[in-house]
Amino acid sequence: MGRNLMKTFSSLLLVFLIPLISSCSSSKIEVNPAYNYVAEGRGTWISSSKRVNWDSTMAALSEAGFNMVFPYACSAGAAFYPSEFVPMVSERDELKLCVEAAHRHGIEVHALKVNWQMENTPDEFNQEMIQAGRIQYAPDGRRSTEVAASYGWPRKGESLCPSQEANRQLELDLMLEMVKKYDVDGVNFDYMRYEFEPLCYCDKCRENFTRETGLELKWPDDVWKGGKYRELYLDWRRYLIHSSAREIARAVHTYDPYACVSICARRQLIQHVYESDAQVWWEWIKEGILDFVTPMNYSDDPEGYIGFIKQQFPLIKGALPYYGGVGVFRMKKFEPVKKAIELGRGIGEDGYNTFNIRTLLPLLEQFKSAGVNSPPALLPHRAPETRFYVESSGRESEEGFQIYSPDSEVSFKVDVMFRAKLREGISRIQGDIVLQKTNGEIVTKISTIDLDKAAIISLSTKCGEQGLYRLALYGAMTLSTGEVKPFITKSFPFQVRVS
Repeated sequence: MGRNLMKTFSSLLLVFLIPLISSCSSSKIEVNPAYNYVAEGRGTWISSSKRVNWDSTMAALSEAGFNMVFPYACSAGAAFYPSEFVPMVSERDELKLCVEAAHRHGIEVHALKVNWQMENTPDEFNQEMIQAGRIQYAPDGRRSTEVAASYGWPRKGESLCPSQEANRQLELDLMLEMVKKYDVDGVNFDYMRYEFEPLCYCDKCRENFTRETGLELKWPDDVWKGGKYRELYLDWRRYLIHSSAREIARAVHTYDPYACVSICARRQLIQHVYESDAQVWWEWIKEGILDFVTPMNYSDDPEGYIGFIKQQFPLIKGALPYYGGVGVFRMKKFEPVKKAIELGRGIGEDGYNTFNIRTLLPLLEQFKSAGVNSPPALLPHRAPETRFYVESSGRESEEGFQIYSPDSEVSFKVDVMFRAKLREGISRIQGDIVLQKTNGEIVTKISTIDLDKAAIISLSTKCGEQGLYRLALYGAMTLSTGEVKPFITKSFPFQVRVS
């Protein structure tokens, strides 16, 4: 469900899709079911899968209006289910129990993979990887665990080197295994990056980088800070992470087009991401690697949470659903968590994801009594793919919003496609194109559509008073099975203001 704002529409004229406005169509849905819902992802990460009472947990989440969970299912050296590739470290098949309970209560499961890190790994497997030379090393020869300890993150398991084909294959095998073995709704990248800047400079990195570039190197001096090939090496690190994510996503999407690929995205941007993480996640979007993003915008206060969103929005501009990561473990109390969610809705995010379940559960009764998750929600990433192309105003806010003057005319095109992250095909799409405020208040109905094939529709609307607005399609899709499902899909916000 991408929603990019674009400045020109000339390229759209070449596509084969047929423009169609059917405001006067004689066959319309009697009552539009989408108006009974909002479009919002409401999730939580589950950072420990051991000894969870899955049924009672999912029941509590469902009663409080949540519709997604992201359970920690495996790392690069351990799994909480019987795996063909790494040791099982739980007494039960936790992923199986999680999926069964979640689906009973109408909640999607996006299984989380801790990439590259051998977290929770038995000593024997950890030592096996060390002896095989498959782990990450710093320029001074320290192992990844020693580097982590120097940053105040002591742990037992090492991290695997992303430049080695065996490790890259293991990452793919594990993420695809979860999709093949279980009825998961998606997989979630976590630590699809280098954890610290001094990693990795192992002998295999030297060998692979030298072979691929053809350079004669003084290792590691030429590629470490101040080295003449430093920037080239940083590019190579970014390529390794990007290409691994691409390969995994393609395999998952090919095996099961319904399964979503998402990421626990880093909130720090540009310099930190480029030089330390090598996780330039917003550049992955254009390739279709990600189906939605969940940036880890952990902050002690709601304003800090919104500050991260404002930094990230210009890089995404509504290209896919955005579910901000709320640091409940930092805010701790209900009121700041509630305010962060409300502010996120006000600025135009598509949902939120809380970290983590342990600190969320004690707050669920307050979520219910305060009606935080009312009315019920439809998941944005399950709607038909719809793109809203809004004509440029020539002005843009720091968040990437197009800026219009009050009462000015906004021209736009709506590209409605008959594809979605669903297990069934779509035979018909009906609904209303509306202008609404980002708080959900519908300002006006612009047009009604009734389609049996993809279409590009040209429309316009008046801006109205100052505020943040979105275009939206409230509709019902008839599936190939005959079932009719409501959906809501929205544009990236635009802003109406005087100056």
